[in-house]
Amino acid sequence: MRRARIALAATLGAVAAALSLLITTPPGPGLDPDAMEYLGAAESLVHRGAFRVPAAAWDDPDSTSPLQHFPPGYSMVVAPGVAAGLSSVQCARLEQALAAGATLGLSFWLVSSVAGTAGGLLAALVLLVTPAMASDHVRILSEPLFLVLLLATVLLMVRLPKRPLGCGLLAAAAGLVRYAGFSLSGAGALIAAWRSGPRWRDRARAASLVALPGILVQGAWSLRTHLLGGSTRQIARYGDVAKTLREGWQTLLVWLAPGVPTAARVAVAVAVALVAAVFLVRAARQALALLGVLAVAAASFAALVVLSRVFADPDIPFDERMLSPLMVLASLAVSAALVLSMRGMARAMRVAAVVAVAAWVTASGAATLRFVHEAREGGWGYAMPGWQASRVVRWLRSEGGSHVLFTNNAAGIWFFTHRPSRALPESYDNSEVADFGGVLRSSRGVIAAFKDGYGNGVSADSIARLLHLRPLVHTAAGTVFGP
Repeated sequence: MRRARIALAATLGAVAAALSLLITTPPGPGLDPDAMEYLGAAESLVHRGAFRVPAAAWDDPDSTSPLQHFPPGYSMVVAPGVAAGLSSVQCARLEQALAAGATLGLSFWLVSSVAGTAGGLLAALVLLVTPAMASDHVRILSEPLFLVLLLATVLLMVRLPKRPLGCGLLAAAAGLVRYAGFSLSGAGALIAAWRSGPRWRDRARAASLVALPGILVQGAWSLRTHLLGGSTRQIARYGDVAKTLREGWQTLLVWLAPGVPTAARVAVAVAVALVAAVFLVRAARQALALLGVLAVAAASFAALVVLSRVFADPDIPFDERMLSPLMVLASLAVSAALVLSMRGMARAMRVAAVVAVAAWVTASGAATLRFVHEAREGGWGYAMPGWQASRVVRWLRSEGGSHVLFTNNAAGIWFFTHRPSRALPESYDNSEVADFGGVLRSSRGVIAAFKDGYGNGVSADSIARLLHLRPLVHTAAGTVFGP
């Protein structure tokens, strides 16, 4: 029986890996500014022995800056492939395919351990048809690797208080890939203390072994960043939380009621959530170990994300990418609960449950296929053909090779030319603009201003007018200004 489970988990993993490779063939994988930081830091680690990203302030002579907005774990995983001679994009693509396979295999293994083969297969099917999973894997992101570490940590949490240090090391690794992964250290510590017997000494020891690796890793990374003159996040109290919570609510509605018209979406989503809650309550006694761990892990993750949005980063979105770990944990819990609960149901109730699940899977699968088709047809982000064919990009790859580049879109510069760039001034202050003009001229620099830029909001066109720069290339997508 164990060998059959292993074989089935491996088969599902192979299917998921193959699908991941398929959806990231050209024009994929999708590229966005986050990918520049991950891949740039991986290449820097190989070639310079330090985590640096290919973007910097306008007055920085290096044109690179320390990695600080993201943790280094994903870059560390990509780096060995870069050292072996592969491009960082292809390394990331292969890593994500392996991660997709491991995620599906672990999901099947976890659920089948309590709900049998049917439960494990249902969990795998639900994840395969969830749009958020496709969204995570069609682009170069740290989420696929994080999901593997999340589920591996959950697997060891189920077995606590056995191997608390191993659980703590996996949780620490998850925190090195996504800062929100630090929540797993806290979740694991709570579970270890809960299950370690009546003596406080045993509870404290087990909780410490789980929590300590994550604390040490996060502390070391924060200290490194502080010594380099930066910070991972600015701690303050950020407002407009209601808008972010509404975004999260809409994300959950689309997940729970895929394909449902907007007018009926809330009612359907609430009904789905209530039915799922009933199944979870019915199955709680039969699968307390797994369901309890999934609940604690989900609650810890959600709490840390909300606190981070309020006190650390006002730009954290509650979109599919951010909430996908919660979707994975909930999908496993509901899949296990559904199969376990159906064993004691009347035949009519079982048929109704199967029909409802089939309807949800069909609707969610259709949404996923639409998303994948759109991503495959038109690319994602900087992989879109329109970017690659731009006259501005062609100029930067040819005549622009002899100039230092200043821009409002550092990720675009790096993906199109594989060169670092510097940002524009952060204000229209006369002295800052004048100093910037001096640096621009002394370095033979040009400003590559893209219509779809990001950053501090200072207009590249306005800076160009203040410095009496002329357009060297002008298109609807962007302009290159030079002295």
